[in-house]
Amino acid sequence: MASTSARMLRLLSLLQTHRFWPGGARFRPRELPAEDAAAYVRDSLASVPTRYHVAVRVHTAAADVENVVRGWGTVEPVDVGSCRLEMNVDTLHWPALVLGSVGAEFEVLEPPELTDYLRTMGELFIRASGCPASTVRGRRDSAHARLPAWRPR
Repeated sequence: MASTSARMLRLLSLLQTHRFWPGGARFRPRELPAEDAAAYVRDSLASVPTRYHVAVRVHTAAADVENVVRGWGTVEPVDVGSCRLEMNVDTLHWPALVLGSVGAEFEVLEPPELTDYLRTMGELFIRASGCPASTVRGRRDSAHARLPAWRPR
């Protein structure tokens, strides 16, 4: 372990050599591709080819969906009580998670694979709940109850 005086000498030498460090411009600044860096990155990522284009009509206010989706999708209001969510994704895991986190009724507009994926995941969760699927299929009493939406911190 170094002594206090040795540490002080090391700090003093760093302070002394700082005077000899070259300063000023070392490179010519290049032109930025856009004024807003975040918009540039978002637009660049939007142009990347993805496997699925997801379009869903969610039966809740656009602000509620936007709070969950943030920048991962596009939310456009359709009317007072519904909106359209669009996402470009490589897998269907993320849209399923987002739709479950919103906690509102929705209709899948595209792709048809998302409907199949949600059905498969729904059956998995029903089996995990210990409730037979036949008793859940016919029940509609709680289907329209609004689930609490996930809120980011």
